Amino acid sequence: MKKQFFMPMKYFTLILFAALNSSCNPNCDAVKIGTFELNSYDGSIHTIMRTEKTQTEFIEKSGNVVQYDLKWISPYAYQIFNRKLVQGTEDRKVPPINDTITFEIVKVDGNKHVVKAKLKGIDEMYEKTLTKIK
Repeated sequence: MKKQFFMPMKYFTLILFAALNSSCNPNCDAVKIGTFELNSYDGSIHTIMRTEKTQTEFIEKSGNVVQYDLKWISPYAYQIFNRKLVQGTEDRKVPPINDTITFEIVKVDGNKHVVKAKLKGIDEMYEKTLTKIK
């Protein structure tokens, strides 16, 4: 008589959840904190300094500096919110982004990582590559 392998559903669910949650592996730790560069849609370079609790963005084209509060919501996803203009003047052509933006790190490759970004209240997702410079 053959023995059948039986895994209770709760163990299967737990293993599946752990596998999905580790999709970024420990490499996400290497890109959580640091200084990064992002090529913007307008061709300018944004320099991003990310700490455990804040993200500061230096926008090359306008000379503006903005700072956000930052909260990690999983090992590979974070949100920025409470946008504050630290230096410069607002460009009235750009709608104000004062609400929450959620980022998911979907790929880490050496000093580069790819994020998918979603603005609260907007269905579209954006994908960008950031390069760690420090």
